[in-house]
Amino acid sequence: MVKGLSLVALQTLFRREFNQATTQYTNTNAWDGVSSIAKEIPSLGPAETYRWLQENPEFQQWIGDLKKDDLAEYSYVLENLPFIMGVDIHKDEIDDDRDGIILDRIRGAAGAENRKWGKLVDAALKAATTSLAFDGIAFYSDVSGVRVNDNLLAGTISAGTPTLAQIAADLRTVRNAGLGFKDSRGEIVGILFDTFVVPPNLEMGFMQLLNSSSDPTLTNAGTVNPYRSWVKNVIVDPGLTDLNDFYAFSTTYGISGIIKQKRSATELFLDESQKYINGKLTFGANFRGNVGYGLPILSAKVVSAVA
Repeated sequence: MVKGLSLVALQTLFRREFNQATTQYTNTNAWDGVSSIAKEIPSLGPAETYRWLQENPEFQQWIGDLKKDDLAEYSYVLENLPFIMGVDIHKDEIDDDRDGIILDRIRGAAGAENRKWGKLVDAALKAATTSLAFDGIAFYSDVSGVRVNDNLLAGTISAGTPTLAQIAADLRTVRNAGLGFKDSRGEIVGILFDTFVVPPNLEMGFMQLLNSSSDPTLTNAGTVNPYRSWVKNVIVDPGLTDLNDFYAFSTTYGISGIIKQKRSATELFLDESQKYINGKLTFGANFRGNVGYGLPILSAKVVSAVA
């Protein structure tokens, strides 16, 4: 029953329904999976400067003074942005005690923050061949300038009729590339890509390579499936429209290829400022944060020009 409830009581009711629904709706939407590939980093101000981004430290023989990477030349700043959503509720609905309609709309808004994070990650991925990483070079780029690793790779997958053999070939390409990635000292790091973000039309093929006990490709049919041991996770991104491109990530490091910078959790509110103007109350939520780029060495994009 919502009729006769005070503003404070309505806000308490709406908060409870929203929070309960948020818990129930976790991992029920494709955007939740896309959001999960980003490494969440808390933020304590209007922006964060990632001077420490470069590479993971490695042991070296101790001869004289310890050498430390000089990060002073890099200054990657990621500003926090505000995001807001609202559900309009007409006062007549409250007066008529239409709690079923009202509460269903409140529950329907649950999980919106995580869906937004997923869409922000999707936008960052699609812009990553032009948007700059910490080193001033496009996040996905061929070798140039100070960048010593090529994480923009040529693929073989057909946009019209993709085959398991083509997907397998491109998986081998990206795995071999990661294994050969080097740090700024010229030492091989040995990156193991384990998570793959794919467009909807490639999901089935990747899942077959992930789950089949024997090699499902036509070239090695009936033999042991070598891809099953190192393809740990396949995430479908509903926003990807390039039908034969995909992304690879290594998720075993402290940082990731994509950063989810979180300044504040979802804050709920009930606004009645328009109640006597247009008869509406607004139950809403807001949060602050942003998505940016981590280490290019921990991700790669495979692009195919095959029709």
